[in-house]
Amino acid sequence: MTDKLLKLKRELDYKCEIGEMGEWECVGAKKYLNRTFDVLDEFWQ
Repeated sequence: MTDKLLKLKRELDYKCEIGEMGEWECVGAKKYLNRTFDVLDEFWQ
């Protein structure tokens, strides 16, 4: 699960870097992706 989320994060970072996604899309997507990492972290504790 964590590996898949990290792949999504790398893909998101790349798409934001090259401008494929708009600024607000990147901010929103990163916000929710970080929340999924927080939930996953709580699950493993």
